[in-house]
Amino acid sequence: MPPKIPLAELGTRNNFICRSCLGQLQKPQAQSWQPRSFFTSAVATARKQSPRTKAAPAKAPVEDESATVRFFQQDESGKLRQFRDQEDFSKAMNHDVELQLQELEGKLKEAGRLMKMIQGNGAKSQTERLKRQYRRHMEQLKDADDFSVSKLTPVKTTNLTPTQTKHVDKLNTLLRRADKEYNRGEIKSRTIAAAWNAYALARVGLAKSWDNVPADVWESMWNIFAADLEDNNNRMAHIYILSKDMNAARIPLGDPQQLLTIEAMFVEGWEKEAIENWKRASSVLGAKAETLNEYWELGIRMCSLNGDLDRAERAFKALSAASSDFNPRILVPFIRACASRDVNHERGWEAYRRLRDLLGDSMAIEDYDEVISCFLSSSQTDYALHVFVDMMFSGAIDVHGKTKLPSAVSNQFFLGKWLKRLIGAGDLDGAQKVLQFMQSKGIMAASVQVNGLIGAWLRSGTAENQEKADDLAWAMIRSRHVFVELRQREAALEWPLRLWQSGKVKENVAGLVFVPRATLETFSLMAENYRSRGLHGRLEQLWVAFKEADISTDAFMMNQLLESYVQNGKGPDALQMYRTMTRDHDLLPDHYTFLTLYKSLPINRMLWLSVSEEQKEADAVVCRELFRDMVGSFWVFEDDNAHEQLARLILHSFRKVEDYVGFIVAFRTLRELFKFAPTDVLTVEMVAETPDLHRDTPRTRKRIVEATMKIQSMLAAQPMAGAEDLENITPERKRDELAAVIEQYYRSKIPATEDEFEEMYDAAAQDLGVYDTLTPSGT
Repeated sequence: MPPKIPLAELGTRNNFICRSCLGQLQKPQAQSWQPRSFFTSAVATARKQSPRTKAAPAKAPVEDESATVRFFQQDESGKLRQFRDQEDFSKAMNHDVELQLQELEGKLKEAGRLMKMIQGNGAKSQTERLKRQYRRHMEQLKDADDFSVSKLTPVKTTNLTPTQTKHVDKLNTLLRRADKEYNRGEIKSRTIAAAWNAYALARVGLAKSWDNVPADVWESMWNIFAADLEDNNNRMAHIYILSKDMNAARIPLGDPQQLLTIEAMFVEGWEKEAIENWKRASSVLGAKAETLNEYWELGIRMCSLNGDLDRAERAFKALSAASSDFNPRILVPFIRACASRDVNHERGWEAYRRLRDLLGDSMAIEDYDEVISCFLSSSQTDYALHVFVDMMFSGAIDVHGKTKLPSAVSNQFFLGKWLKRLIGAGDLDGAQKVLQFMQSKGIMAASVQVNGLIGAWLRSGTAENQEKADDLAWAMIRSRHVFVELRQREAALEWPLRLWQSGKVKENVAGLVFVPRATLETFSLMAENYRSRGLHGRLEQLWVAFKEADISTDAFMMNQLLESYVQNGKGPDALQMYRTMTRDHDLLPDHYTFLTLYKSLPINRMLWLSVSEEQKEADAVVCRELFRDMVGSFWVFEDDNAHEQLARLILHSFRKVEDYVGFIVAFRTLRELFKFAPTDVLTVEMVAETPDLHRDTPRTRKRIVEATMKIQSMLAAQPMAGAEDLENITPERKRDELAAVIEQYYRSKIPATEDEFEEMYDAAAQDLGVYDTLTPSGT
């Protein structure tokens, strides 16, 4: 037993060693203190001071083989139990570990089951972000592979300033990386851009001494900067500057490099110099078999673009005479140049005929389209039509030079095919020119064809095309109004008088004198466009014009107007508009109508904290009214199953107004009448009482976990059929179980007895219009 501690030492801090042991330890020797000298400088004092001596590490205890080790176990009551030996102790410990592992396995299994129910609501963005980071990391590892053993000779830094040396070092690093990508055939545009930026900084210092750049570096830079990639937009500018630097460094260019340099010079705006260099190289590059085709094709392109058509034609003749395997499609730039000049249209047509003869059966539809665009872009619609007729009839009908078109061509169906093809190819200006050409020939385009052009204009999104579409659509609407007026006047006349309808309404819009009548598709296109652009006033004008057009309507126009009301915060006006159209004009709504109307409710548009109890009561009445109307017109829906988005919005609306009895009735109606099946996600939303599970926040994750735990407990408490459990269950039974969970959860929110609930249930079924068709509350 250790001796008692004296009372005087109870207040000391270093009481880790008892006094008996402390007395046996060797007392430390007292340090000798030197007198403090105030005349010694701080630096000298710091030098003379010795660092603190570190305590020597304690020696490891020597194990005594004769020592006896005993093992004990303490239970929950505090009693100790001694084990016989170490083997007995190990068995006991293994048993405890097995119990803990079994408990942990059960928890993990339960957690996995819960996570399956909320799968799809987690943060998928985090997974995608990790995948992107992994791909970038692998690319970096791939770039760093054997990076230090590059065969590219580094650029020297002789006679350079420190700043210039830094730029050259960076250039060496980026060139080695770009060179490896080029050798692997995986060069990227961002690598080219980084290497060029480094070269642009380094060339200022290198220009003083080009001898610092080895020959293999020039070759590597040419290969890198001349890489023909789709997104390497500055390729020609890089080649032009690089070729000038190589010329200054007296580095000879190869034949392909000379051709590319001439082309780069032409593209960068030095047309005359490029053509002069091209002419001087004719005796060398134009005579070698390796560069013959490329040389003359380059000359044809440059001379055609520069307007020197005679020289371009001579270059083509020289190419066709010197080579037998040239590409006849080199005539397309020549045809485009001829079509763009007023005095050379026929010359372009002859070049097209020559192209067709040279290609023969190998001339594809894309080749015809290219030639047609050459003439259309120059407003030569006649020649473009002649090419289109050749394409459609394979040369059987020749309309070139004829003043009157044959009946097989001069009709809205044949020209409508051309119009549709141009719209599909995105050539909207060409399609407009075709409409003007049809007008010049006295051919009225079909409304469906003009609607296609209007829709393409609207989808383009440009202000100019939006204005064209708007003008043309309203011209068609006025044409429809004139038609309706004539029809009404004709109906008022007595037989045998009859008004003659020409079908042509004079207009001056988009270069058109007359336009076809507007159809329901015309109004639908403009209504959707006005709604998406937020032009509520124009949409109201369109609605008035639509009623005056005397066209049998459907729910689409009304839905666009209702959506516009909702976007402008006019929910009551949208509801009033709906009631007027459905009750006074007998218009049948569809599921998009009710989706818009439920969105217009204040409970779905206002901040939840600002919703009053009076607002909830008013919206509860509207919820039941809209649901009754939806049940009355469910047979006009597009499919048998209620759309999940609409069903979800309806249930959340009843939940927000706290009409839990109406919620249960609506939920059963959606299942029985609309064949709606609740999903795992919807079940979690209903129990968590929030539609915002997609938001990855700590609060949302907590609500998801709490909701899934409630669902799991309620599913476990429900009696299962046969030997089925929560994991081995059919999809039909799973839907029924989830539906029972939702009904049970919201039934618990209604503080009423079964008799009182049955009366409330019947009253809600009467209000929702399903009293005769819905399952009673007790089943």
